[in-house]
Amino acid sequence: MLAPIMRLLEVLVARGCIKALRPPLSAIEQVLEQFSAYLADERSCAQSTVRSHKDAARLFLVWKFGSKSLKYSDIGPADFPGFIGSTAKGRGHSAYLGCGVRAFLRFLLWDGRVSFDLSGAVPPARRWRYSTIPRNLTADQVKRILASCDRSRRCGRRSYAVLLLLSRLGLRSVEIRRILLGDVDWKEGVLTVRGKGGKLSTLPLPHDVGVAMIRYLRKDWCAPGKLTEPEGLPQYSGQFYTIR
Repeated sequence: MLAPIMRLLEVLVARGCIKALRPPLSAIEQVLEQFSAYLADERSCAQSTVRSHKDAARLFLVWKFGSKSLKYSDIGPADFPGFIGSTAKGRGHSAYLGCGVRAFLRFLLWDGRVSFDLSGAVPPARRWRYSTIPRNLTADQVKRILASCDRSRRCGRRSYAVLLLLSRLGLRSVEIRRILLGDVDWKEGVLTVRGKGGKLSTLPLPHDVGVAMIRYLRKDWCAPGKLTEPEGLPQYSGQFYTIR
């Protein structure tokens, strides 16, 4: 008798007569739905990042609590090495789990479910291949890198403009690749940046960065004479040397 009723319900749902019945979410799934909304709305994460962080957080919560009630005060620094050590299937999976759990711990702090940030206690995945690469550069190192660009050549002018965008504005490589000509407001001296999750932000365009961009565009990207060097760009003296 149950099978015909289920079939009738399926037909009614397919025709839009009734809404599909969803089983009630477990406590873990409820907090994961809120976590997903936080990543999308507050952090502007792409959907692929939301899914991966959500999956990693689910694995951690099931590992820590199982079918027990969620008591976030029971989460401690000692949990993370044990979780990653028993769950990770390799170095890449360790990094995947670590990123997701750190994001989840920051969400718990943001939402007021815990009173301190535990994300720093999650051990980083070891990446021996890039272990000798410095995490940041000094101002002198940045100046030497910029000076190494041969701006008498097309590739040198392009590299110089890209490096200035990296060092002066702290843009990510993907943000530089997404820049369109219409994103630059030469009159106001601002640049629209397309960040994570399609989020738009506006940054001041320092004079030297604007000049480097316009020289590359004028000489190498379009026909000569169609672009002129901007005269109204504001002179910003502050320097940003964060390389991401």
